[in-house]
Amino acid sequence: MPWAIVTSGTIPVASARIKAGKLPMPNVLITPERISKGKPDPEPYLKGAEELDLNIENCICFEDASAGIHSGKTAKAKVVGMFSHGEKDALIEADYIVDNWRDVSVIKNELGEFQMILSRML
Repeated sequence: MPWAIVTSGTIPVASARIKAGKLPMPNVLITPERISKGKPDPEPYLKGAEELDLNIENCICFEDASAGIHSGKTAKAKVVGMFSHGEKDALIEADYIVDNWRDVSVIKNELGEFQMILSRML
């Protein structure tokens, strides 16, 4: 499954977080060094979708901040708000809100399409 990380963190910060989280490197990494406008502008997510060669309307953004949610929504992606800190009200613009990553799973259906399953939505 193609995936990207679209972050407000610089390349060194993003790389350190990816390593600390023991994540594989994404297909695409969008950082402030690679864009002219940051979140809440839609440019970061639009660039990520373009570099993945995907229509943004077929993309899902996972966000924990209102600026990122606005960025994804304005780009026309589906947005899952991830409650990690602060107020749940900041996530109100998201299409879906979940408490944490354990509430998200992705499967490949019998047609070969990826489907997201959300449990315990808030």
